[in-house]
Amino acid sequence: MPAVPHDSDTVTTQAPAYYVPAFHDHFSPVASNDSSITPLDSMPVMTQPQGVAPQSPAHSPLHDTGVMAMLLLVIIFVLTSFNKGFKYVQNLPRYLFSVKRRENLFDDHTVSETRVLIALLLNTCFMEGLLVYASFSNTMQAAIGSRVAIYVGITTLAAIVFYCGQLLLYRLLAWVFGDPTSARLWIGGFNATQALLGLLLLPVTIITLVYPSTTSTTLIVALVLYILVRAVFISKGIRIFFNNLSLSLYFILYLCSVEIIPSLLTYFGTLYFCQTIMF
Repeated sequence: MPAVPHDSDTVTTQAPAYYVPAFHDHFSPVASNDSSITPLDSMPVMTQPQGVAPQSPAHSPLHDTGVMAMLLLVIIFVLTSFNKGFKYVQNLPRYLFSVKRRENLFDDHTVSETRVLIALLLNTCFMEGLLVYASFSNTMQAAIGSRVAIYVGITTLAAIVFYCGQLLLYRLLAWVFGDPTSARLWIGGFNATQALLGLLLLPVTIITLVYPSTTSTTLIVALVLYILVRAVFISKGIRIFFNNLSLSLYFILYLCSVEIIPSLLTYFGTLYFCQTIMF
């Protein structure tokens, strides 16, 4: 069988593709311009976060267990006393304004009324203690620390001492310038105004505890309420003792010496004591 002739014994290879570079000599001035590239040393560097020293939270009566326990006990005492002594609250307007020298035949003063009066007076002293504490707590926060209940207890005790001192002084003045009936009316009006003051200060104090930023406003409201209640008591005293003109001058002197000076001395004395005590 004859051989088949081939055209060529060599294998043809294809030349590789060749791309001509756009910049075969050097980069063009536009392409080699590095002015549009931000230098590395000028780029922002993420700094390592720095921690801050932990700060203790501000202590307040609202977050203090001792203060809240005292407030709860006072409220429970008032509510349980109202169960049988509500008649005193019903007669509160008569105690505030009446100057009748003869009592009604059907008027009786029971032990329950005395109990509710004591509960209301205790409530007044505690509300006053909380408000007095709120008036200087911001300036003494570092010194008070976590001892909020101790300072509130001191201000409440000062309010109780202030009430007892006023009660003794009023009894002495009534004994000197009046008769037993006048003394009874006057002391009854004093206790009634104090009880009413505590009921009026209760919502003001709660707002002060829950919203400490409103302390300045609530303290002004509390001061106005205190002045109004004292005005009711003073007006009743004038109606009781003004029948004797010779005693009017003494009564005016009483207003300055009994109503104004002791209140200021008690407040600033309590403030000074709280600033100087050491625990």
